[in-house]
Amino acid sequence: MTVLQTQGLAAQLGQKRILSDVSVSFSAGQVTGLIGPNGAGKSTLIKALCRLIEPAAGTVQLDGAPLAGYARRDLARRLGYLPQGHTTHWPLCVEQVVTLGRLPHLGPFEAAAPEDARMVEEAMAKTDVLALRDRRVDTLSGGERARVMLARVLASQTPVLLADEPVAALDPYHQLHLMDLLGQLAAEGRLVVCVLHDLALAARFCDRLVLMDRGRVVATGPADQVLAPGHLRDTYRIRALYGAEQDEPYVLPWRRVAASASSNRVRTEVSPWSH
Repeated sequence: MTVLQTQGLAAQLGQKRILSDVSVSFSAGQVTGLIGPNGAGKSTLIKALCRLIEPAAGTVQLDGAPLAGYARRDLARRLGYLPQGHTTHWPLCVEQVVTLGRLPHLGPFEAAAPEDARMVEEAMAKTDVLALRDRRVDTLSGGERARVMLARVLASQTPVLLADEPVAALDPYHQLHLMDLLGQLAAEGRLVVCVLHDLALAARFCDRLVLMDRGRVVATGPADQVLAPGHLRDTYRIRALYGAEQDEPYVLPWRRVAASASSNRVRTEVSPWSH
């Protein structure tokens, strides 16, 4: 089973420390959501997990081996990365862009085989962009382009998918579609980690949450533990409403709380959905 983990991870940009002593693990078969306020270090952690930035301290390991020991090509076959707000000015059609996802599996000057074409077709179908296949990517809306970039990552067939705010540009229908798709990928045995700001989507679709604040991990576990009122008050400075629909939990951010109220940290709470 694929396992991606960090031990004592620290990262910085210039002289500014962004992550401090982050030790967390991610396992195949789960959708793990990284949540936390702006500036918590979520995107930096995602980049460290796929070696886009090098640790200032600590390690990142994939299946027990340091990422630094993997050749870049081998890493591209193992880790799929969907960046935040990705834009492109390539004069390429959608199908050509999605086909780029197969490059790590091809040799130098090797043309795509029928099997590669099948995987590209499957990725476009899963992300609902088949009807756009002949459109130039630079003519698409932000939401359409986001789905195309996800299709490119899916076409690579990596066992690990790391997505930074994958639903940010999507309408509600495609947000739900994408979260369902991530769940399907996890059910197939993939390791899925995604950065989310929508707590309702995080509560409903993620098997596990990692709550971050100020470069550190505050809490990990299922939604009913991580989204407890005390955690939301301390990190987001909000109060939320909790409920369930057809036995599926939801959380609705409702009101801001004063900074002074958020300083009284609550260590142990019952599940907010237990009432």
